[in-house]
Amino acid sequence: MHGNRVSVTDPAGNTTYYNHDELGRVVSETGRR
Repeated sequence: MHGNRVSVTDPAGNTTYYNHDELGRVVSETGRR
């Protein structure tokens, strides 16, 4: 699939679209709780 985008909604209500490739490192930072 080309252009896989994942919408991540922050607790503040901000929706940010991340690429499937970048999602991996995004989860590593914001996914740790």
